[in-house]
Amino acid sequence: MDYSTSTGSIYVEMSREGQSGDALGDKYFSIEKIVGTAYADVLVGDSNDNAFSGNEGDDYLEGGAGDDILDGGAGADYIVGGIGGDIYLYRSGDGFDVIYDDSESLVEVDLLKLLDISASGVSLTAADENLEITVLATGDVITVVGQFSTDNQGRGIEQLHFAGGVSYSRADIALVINGEDPDTILGTSGNETLVGTSDDGNARGGLGDDLFHGARGSDTSIYLSGGGSSTPTASDFEADVIAFPTAHLAMESSVEVYSSHIVEPERDDGEVAHTAQIFSFAEFANLAASEDVISDIWFEPEPIGALV
Repeated sequence: MDYSTSTGSIYVEMSREGQSGDALGDKYFSIEKIVGTAYADVLVGDSNDNAFSGNEGDDYLEGGAGDDILDGGAGADYIVGGIGGDIYLYRSGDGFDVIYDDSESLVEVDLLKLLDISASGVSLTAADENLEITVLATGDVITVVGQFSTDNQGRGIEQLHFAGGVSYSRADIALVINGEDPDTILGTSGNETLVGTSDDGNARGGLGDDLFHGARGSDTSIYLSGGGSSTPTASDFEADVIAFPTAHLAMESSVEVYSSHIVEPERDDGEVAHTAQIFSFAEFANLAASEDVISDIWFEPEPIGALV
């Protein structure tokens, strides 16, 4: 169904009649492909495998539950994949797009294809939990919401394909970002060993059983709730921090590392949490096998972190 010559925007829901514009009253039987107008369209799919092309305009595309092909076209588009293995299409000049794929599945492959852009033509960065893909030739940014989510490892895309045959997996994306910012090491949902350098850095393990090995420098290992049996190791650390972001606590303390410390973490609301005894990093790693010690260090009164 091609609405590209329409003189106004359309609102299409595949599961019922068209709602506005030239699509008003249209019914869709055995039609999986919709081409939008040059205006701001709304295209909403159903449980079938839909193919939507937003054309020009700032469009909203939602694939629904099938394996959908979603092409926003030119304009600032918001594209929602939903359940299923979805394919997102993008060309240089298509503008600032946002991709939101909240599927919890680790099996269904969601793929972003940059049809005329090579791997060297983009810059990948992490902005909180989001992946930002900047097209160097235009300055446009594709934002993949929740790519580095800690509570839903299926969110975002599993593959990123470029012109010329180069493709990145989810793990490759994290590695490329680490190459641009080597002081931040991003893990995935698997079991990994995250090894730091001699510089100050951060390691974010994600889900899975991870081993943090920081080397020299002042490092921050971020332990995520539900993240498996993540284990820090002692290796000539300086002023290192084990941080628990879900506790919503900020820690301020000395960089002294020669003996045990008593610190008072400060909450976001300014209240001071219960004090906790913090051991040297070697002691902390060795004592982690004791449930009582884990309780004393990590949960007074809730996860707070450790300065070593």
